[in-house]
Amino acid sequence: MASLAAGYTGPPQLTLGRAFTEWTADPAMIALVVVLGGCYLFAVRKVRRGGGQWGTGRVIAFCGLGLGFLVIATMSWVGVYQWVLFYPRAVQTVLLVLVVPLFLAMGKPLTLTETAFPRTARSVHTVVRSRAARVVTFPAITALALVAVPMVMYFTSWYTAVFHSGTVRELTYLALMIPGFVFFWT
Repeated sequence: MASLAAGYTGPPQLTLGRAFTEWTADPAMIALVVVLGGCYLFAVRKVRRGGGQWGTGRVIAFCGLGLGFLVIATMSWVGVYQWVLFYPRAVQTVLLVLVVPLFLAMGKPLTLTETAFPRTARSVHTVVRSRAARVVTFPAITALALVAVPMVMYFTSWYTAVFHSGTVRELTYLALMIPGFVFFWT
């Protein structure tokens, strides 16, 4: 039994104190948070400089809560212990499927894009109102995707692939967030 314990190289035992102090850096998620937050704040600044209104609540929802929970899901104790305990992985899945997309959608990034960049409004409307978009965003389809993606992840070899490839892990984060965003956006 001691030889098994001596071979363990993961994080220390999870305690309440470590839940607040154990963090890991995820460069891809840091880059995503910086790019999304920077683009969002740039667009908000453009709208406000042009004399338009953009609510502070939306900025807090998108940048503070949406991107904040993305950081918590991928880099806090949840990200640290996702490799050795199942329940942090389950918490991470719930955060990425439901919580992060909810707050990102509350920030109304598509409306902000149309408001800040009027020339793109026609293109955004064309894509959003297309037949393909209407099919993909149909409530039954988005609800099915919201449930299906985590189920497929947990009950196929996809789950073990996440442990062996950083690229698969990062793409999985996106695959969990996109159906949630589409669900809440519609």
